[in-house]
Amino acid sequence: MKKNKGFSLMELTIVLAILAIIAAILIPTFFNLTDGARLRSDVQSARTIQNAMELYRLNSGRQVAGGNDIAQILTNLTTAEYLSARGTDIQTAGANWVVDEGRVFVDITGLDGGVQRAYNALSDADRAMVRGGVRTP
Repeated sequence: MKKNKGFSLMELTIVLAILAIIAAILIPTFFNLTDGARLRSDVQSARTIQNAMELYRLNSGRQVAGGNDIAQILTNLTTAEYLSARGTDIQTAGANWVVDEGRVFVDITGLDGGVQRAYNALSDADRAMVRGGVRTP
């Protein structure tokens, strides 16, 4: 009697199908985690900029020059050494910082669904620093 060793084509097909199902479940989850981490990083950066603006105002007695132009505000804060030049890069693809009435926000208006889902996972305090997010149940 000859013993057959190895796997049949059917067994290999079933294993590959199971692996494909697992990958289909895990890959979107991984990208959602990445979007969430980038958005939380942006919110933290916005807080850092906001704190630097407040510190500048308290030390100098006036607002940072630049009005609502975030690029000019970042340049002025960096020049005055309230921010590091390497700490002013936005992390989330396509997001922008917006200054409105002296407050800094992360603007995610029009970004893809992954960033919008990440917005829904933020705390209330973090969502208050984001513009353009739509809260869904």
